[in-house]
Amino acid sequence: MSRPREPSSDDFVGRLTNGDERAWAELYHQFAGRIAGYARARGGRDPDDLVGDVFAAAAERIDRFDGAEAQLRPWLFTIAHHRLADDIRQRKRRATDPTEPGGFDALELGSDAIGESLSRLDADGALEMLSWVTDEQREVLTLRVLGQLSIAETAALMDKPPGAIKALQHRAIARIQRRIDGEPYPIGFRDDDGGG
Repeated sequence: MSRPREPSSDDFVGRLTNGDERAWAELYHQFAGRIAGYARARGGRDPDDLVGDVFAAAAERIDRFDGAEAQLRPWLFTIAHHRLADDIRQRKRRATDPTEPGGFDALELGSDAIGESLSRLDADGALEMLSWVTDEQREVLTLRVLGQLSIAETAALMDKPPGAIKALQHRAIARIQRRIDGEPYPIGFRDDDGGG
């Protein structure tokens, strides 16, 4: 049962808690595309389903959310992160053939908001570049860029120190830049995944 909360004109979380449909629509419009992009970049089987799961879970848990509007983004991405991790673990147990990250050409988008957000990205090029980095580097980049999470928020979500997140981000960007520039790794150079 949700706790009653008197919303003021600037109390967005209160409006969500009280079931304000416009507030939920605004939240969805603001984050659905980014969450779908995160799922797609991390190799999620069905980004649209993940978005639906995230918002369903958020609606179920909003009465327990204890934060301000600024904490909604990391909260939603934490839910997405855990749902995606569950999905990946489940697929590994089932030993199914997951869709390759580049195989989203025929994906039908279930929402104009998602389609609009994704059309802003060169999805094929971005996914290709993300395939050039390690899984951890990819996760950092997607959380930082698509999720717009801070270093501290990303570190908390990934259970790593902020310095490790900075290093992963730096190495991922350097790796992508070298690939774009056509430069090989210097002899003897190793990054966190063994180089090249």
